[in-house]
Amino acid sequence: VLTPDRLYEYDPYQLRLMRNEIFAAKGYIFRSPDLKEYFREQTWYRGRSIDLKQISASLSSLERRNVATILAVEQGG
Repeated sequence: VLTPDRLYEYDPYQLRLMRNEIFAAKGYIFRSPDLKEYFREQTWYRGRSIDLKQISASLSSLERRNVATILAVEQGG
């Protein structure tokens, strides 16, 4: 479980990558050019779907919680 106090040391770009890594691990194919390029360079990444709704539905409750925590810190919360 990620907590906000563990995330404040990261800059917004690092937080964005961290959050999207959860979706990348599930095979999300990114539309954003920078994320598409970043994850394409990762040897473990295998894009399988552009359907974010489908990918989101496959997240565990822990992954959903971590995504929400990272996003809150990204947005200054």
